Amino acid sequence: MLLLLDCDGTLETGQPPGPVKLNQLNFLMGRGFVVVIVSESGNCANLPLPRVVVPGNRLQALVSARLRYPNHKCIYISDNPGDDINAQRAGCDYLHPSKWNEFYEQVVKSLTPSRP
Repeated sequence: MLLLLDCDGTLETGQPPGPVKLNQLNFLMGRGFVVVIVSESGNCANLPLPRVVVPGNRLQALVSARLRYPNHKCIYISDNPGDDINAQRAGCDYLHPSKWNEFYEQVVKSLTPSRP
């Protein structure tokens, strides 16, 4: 799965800080998820994550990231108005950061083997 992330209001390092924690992303990456930042924000510039940035054009950044990882289901996580439409146009599902914790818990549950 490909997770494309905005920075501010989405990631914990953003301004304002968002609900997505770096340790959660590291956990998911350790299980095969691909995580890419598509934000121009300097608040995420020093993170050890790949970035795809097209200044002033978030839709093009999403499309470029999708082209880099064409065989992955894509989810775009952002709190910017209109980004749900950009996600759809880029061929991604959209997740508002306010739904992140619920999404993350479901993913972790699905990755954890059930005990007999």
